[in-house]
Amino acid sequence: MSKWRKPPLVEVEWVDATGYESLNGPLGEILEVARLAIRETNGLLLFQDAQRTILAHDYDKPLPDEHEHRFGNITVIPTGWVRKIRHIERKPKEGANGAEASAGTTAKPGNGGAAGEAGAAAV
Repeated sequence: MSKWRKPPLVEVEWVDATGYESLNGPLGEILEVARLAIRETNGLLLFQDAQRTILAHDYDKPLPDEHEHRFGNITVIPTGWVRKIRHIERKPKEGANGAEASAGTTAKPGNGGAAGEAGAAAV
């Protein structure tokens, strides 16, 4: 059995749909106001393929009678909505067994990294 490795910690910049419940008026005014949202979401990159980029925001180590880690608080982003993925390096904390995040590297979506295949082109 191979040693378990924590999935990479990433920051995903992606485009999201927006809703404007009270926006109404002439088309020109609507086009001036209506925009897509640019989001940033951090998490563990569990999987990425042409359709989905899946992040976990927390995980549990296996209990003594379990064999796999458990992941929770999952975000699924359509890969076609992803603009860029920045890998966040983990550096050991001084005098501790934990990990500390620092600036990392930037990658285009679908360039590997997690358990998935190559994804779609960036938006």
